[in-house]
Amino acid sequence: MRKISFALLSSSRDPAPSTRIACLNLVPYLHEAGFETSLVFDPARPYEEPEVGDLAARALADRADVVVLQKIHGRSVLESVAKLRAEGVSTVYCVCDLVDNEMVAATDATIVVTDFLRSLHDAELRHRIHVVHDGIERPAMARDPERLRRPEAASLHAALITSHAMYRLPIFGTPPAGWRVEVVGRFPDSSQPWQRLLAAKWALSKSSERLGMLGAMLHPKIRYTAWGPDVVYERLRSSDIGIIPVDTADGAEDGTPVPSWKVKSENRLTLMMAMGLPVIASPIPSYEAVVRHGENGFLARTNQDWLTCFSALRDTGLRSQMGDRARETVLKPFSVEHQAERFIAVINSALTGKSRGPRRPPQTPPPVAGSNSSTR
Repeated sequence: MRKISFALLSSSRDPAPSTRIACLNLVPYLHEAGFETSLVFDPARPYEEPEVGDLAARALADRADVVVLQKIHGRSVLESVAKLRAEGVSTVYCVCDLVDNEMVAATDATIVVTDFLRSLHDAELRHRIHVVHDGIERPAMARDPERLRRPEAASLHAALITSHAMYRLPIFGTPPAGWRVEVVGRFPDSSQPWQRLLAAKWALSKSSERLGMLGAMLHPKIRYTAWGPDVVYERLRSSDIGIIPVDTADGAEDGTPVPSWKVKSENRLTLMMAMGLPVIASPIPSYEAVVRHGENGFLARTNQDWLTCFSALRDTGLRSQMGDRARETVLKPFSVEHQAERFIAVINSALTGKSRGPRRPPQTPPPVAGSNSSTR
């Protein structure tokens, strides 16, 4: 039986979303395909450029055929990759939002989440880069059908899911008449008012647009909810539409070819579409590849675009029709099963695409920081 050993960005016991989606969710499908899996690096805290120590020795003692490096990079990781290559162990680099040509060149194959991210790498390396999208995690979940039976005059609910504490809504600022917006993000729990007050004070102190942010914080039609994996689905299910406004004014950071918003995956979009929600989203590359404007969702660039889309989606029939098309668009192409097939194809290409070198004899692996078991 072939073995895949994972070196993770974050702890398998409290995984970051990228760790869960890119690796841990795929493990059952890897087992079904005849692979054995284990962890050779399972850090207590997420860090993209860790000191991985004797990762290569652990992988060799673990009899790994291929090591998957989930989003980690840097000097220590590259040294481990070189040691594994010398021993004939294949390596696969898995990344969702970063261009690192050195890691792509050092490993046998690279997995990215979008075609756009692949296109940002050096042209001579792109044949080594494969696209595996984020898989939809709960395909059985869908919008509450009762919301389509409410009176047309009822206030409608738009949900915004974010990984940050987003207090001010990008582009359109405040909800238009007849709409409420719920932001589910990294906010303190509502049962801890002092923490909420401190978080709000910190956010205001960091903002150059304090009045606008304060107005959003106090707006009666904007609600801020603490993120949680179950909370996200509960709030989406009880919403009428999903929205993803992206602040595209931010420029590229030092050392990056494009701004971070441009390399975002389609994960939030497909999450909402899979729930059967019509979505209004800013036109970034990964969303433009999925949304057919006016059919299975809306793409809105300016404030007026957003207001026009909000107005159109007051129509119950359009929300129902667009939501059904959205769900149909993404359920199969972005299913975990389909992405697992793509992932396995990359693993097989890494295993067969290079000559195998000598392998060290089995040995007792050193303990892995933060881990005491395999994923199996």
